[in-house]
Amino acid sequence: MEEKDWTIMVYMAGDNNLSEDMVTGLIGMETNLEKDSNIALMAFYDTGAPNFPTVIVDFTKEQDKFQYFNPRKIPGSPRPFITAINNERISIYSITGFVKLCVERHPAKNYALIFSGHGDGFQPDTFLRDDNPVSHITVRELHRNLDWMKENLLKGEKFSILGFDSCVMGTLEVAFEMADVAETMVASQGFVPNAGWDYKKVVNGLKNYKKPSKDEIADVLLKSFIKSNEEYAYYSGRSIDICRCNLEIMPDLAKEINSLGKQLKNFFGKETLRNIIKQVVHNSHYRCQTHLFEQSVDIKDFCEILRNECETIAKEKIELISVFDGQKQPALIQKAVEIKDAMNAVSETCKQIEKIIGENIKSYYLGSEFQYSNGISLYFPWSYISFLMVWGRYSCFDFASEKRTPFQESRKKEAYFKKNLDISDWIKFLDSFLVKTMRPANGDPEKEFYLFKLNGVSLSSTQKKLLKLNSPNKLNSPNKLNSPNKLNSPNKLNSPNKLADGSASNSFIGDFGRMKNVSWEPTLWQPTEEVHNILNENPILNSSGKAKAKK
Repeated sequence: MEEKDWTIMVYMAGDNNLSEDMVTGLIGMETNLEKDSNIALMAFYDTGAPNFPTVIVDFTKEQDKFQYFNPRKIPGSPRPFITAINNERISIYSITGFVKLCVERHPAKNYALIFSGHGDGFQPDTFLRDDNPVSHITVRELHRNLDWMKENLLKGEKFSILGFDSCVMGTLEVAFEMADVAETMVASQGFVPNAGWDYKKVVNGLKNYKKPSKDEIADVLLKSFIKSNEEYAYYSGRSIDICRCNLEIMPDLAKEINSLGKQLKNFFGKETLRNIIKQVVHNSHYRCQTHLFEQSVDIKDFCEILRNECETIAKEKIELISVFDGQKQPALIQKAVEIKDAMNAVSETCKQIEKIIGENIKSYYLGSEFQYSNGISLYFPWSYISFLMVWGRYSCFDFASEKRTPFQESRKKEAYFKKNLDISDWIKFLDSFLVKTMRPANGDPEKEFYLFKLNGVSLSSTQKKLLKLNSPNKLNSPNKLNSPNKLNSPNKLNSPNKLADGSASNSFIGDFGRMKNVSWEPTLWQPTEEVHNILNENPILNSSGKAKAKK
């Protein structure tokens, strides 16, 4: 059996509102590869039509050689296919079965696995959502699945490329999770239109190579996506982004991110540095590129701005020290030196993070909304209540802990975190910073009102304080949805349909309705089950970063 250079597998979870757009993708794949191509292409498609069977299609231009595959032809179509008995449920089992079939049918030196469907980044609620029956999988489950396939189907070798034709999957949390099962990840930090990747352009791009490298395959995926959206960006202002990321550097990047978190937390804990750290972090957070409804920051952009802030302050302190040098101002000089050294330390860590990302992550964007995107994001919410709402699920990611946890322990992981496991230094920083930068409660009983009253929930004064503080619109930016150039670009068209309370008008929801976005709407600050649970619990973490045990 002749081994190909590449087998590309596209798993399309289309049993939802993406169904018809995925058919367009399948039609695009029929732009056949050359007969002598060293690339095999197969697709799995779960349709949204009730009771219509799942289809697996082989787009490789060669005669079928395997009787057990039992192909037959759809009238008018030259492509062999096989159908499942019933409408397939999206699960780790259907993914495994598809990959197993592809590997057996087209053994190759390199394997690329692309997932097309809904995405949710670090919010494990709608990844590859299926409407018939209602189901989805989590990123953690996907990691377990891919790890099993690596050992049992790929002979211990990693997937060469792991692609996410889905929204908001270009995060450090996802990339770190996948670093031991794939070499390169292709994904977007922001939202992906329902039409997704243009597979016709992908196939046409692959025709230019006889024996493409890993980077060349990844670049075809990137450039075809950008090319297919050029006119939308020009005429309708659509903004998109996409990147390829070398996953081998994820442990080093995570280490530097945690070093930054540790520095910021320690400096923030010192009285002489607290206001300075608050200033530089808030300014950097406010100005940097964000994604996922303000819940994630572009790491490189955040670090560049933070470094510039720190270098400016360090320079001011150096000038101050030189002015008072030799004079009897020991306390002033000592404080200035402490601030200078702290700013320089943070600046050096930011430089290391920027260097790692700059050398190992290649990204493209279209449109003003994502103009400062550099390929990979990190969870950094504005409010402590937001932090608490996602913590129970976020803690299951490997990045949330200081070391990778075997999957078989993951089901007990959340409880384990809440008892005695040290969390990562970045999360320790978030917990400390978000709590200690909350504004004091107003305390005016004549003015205060809570949405919980609509649901008949009675709140104690302590609970009111917890939910009232650290609202998402601090710094007067409730509607900052990826507007990195708002301070300096008067020609930026501000979206008039972003409401002052951080929610959205019907047209705004409609905009995101055309994206492969998470199922929840951008009205994030409504009462939810998670918030109601918080009412009866203490905050998860304490100031030391150790997890509290449940009472």
